[in-house]
Amino acid sequence: MSSNDFCVRCYNGSMDQVVKALRKLHNLETMAVQIYRVQIGAFGGSEVAEKLVAAMENEQTHIDSFYESLTRSGGKPSPLRHLFWIVGKMAGFAPRLLGKRMILKGDIAFETKAVKDYSKMLQEIPFDDQTRKITEKNLHDEERHIRTWQQAIESL
Repeated sequence: MSSNDFCVRCYNGSMDQVVKALRKLHNLETMAVQIYRVQIGAFGGSEVAEKLVAAMENEQTHIDSFYESLTRSGGKPSPLRHLFWIVGKMAGFAPRLLGKRMILKGDIAFETKAVKDYSKMLQEIPFDDQTRKITEKNLHDEERHIRTWQQAIESL
């Protein structure tokens, strides 16, 4: 993007829109990592626990990539991101009280919401090409997580 493109985008308010979207995605991915971190213990050393670890690590790559896009766009992480960390811990713990199936059903619901958010942002937010590719890749990861949790429910 040239400096002229940057100025035009800033003038149109698009950069504010991009930064807000990236902050939201960064916050939600922070929450996702904590949800999975708390849930791992409910499955002991099982295959599902291994898949939760893999999903948690994958979500961390989303945090990292959105952080890079956010700083490249001139933004900073939300000062509220620590609240999303706490909410993620609570959201991960609550379904543990209801059993393994409910944990996975909750994960499917969370990932389904993420897919909707990603899809909407890809349609509405004027991301630069690099951020758009990252967001599309992350969207596909979230869709894969849904399939993984659906299969895990069938195996219980």
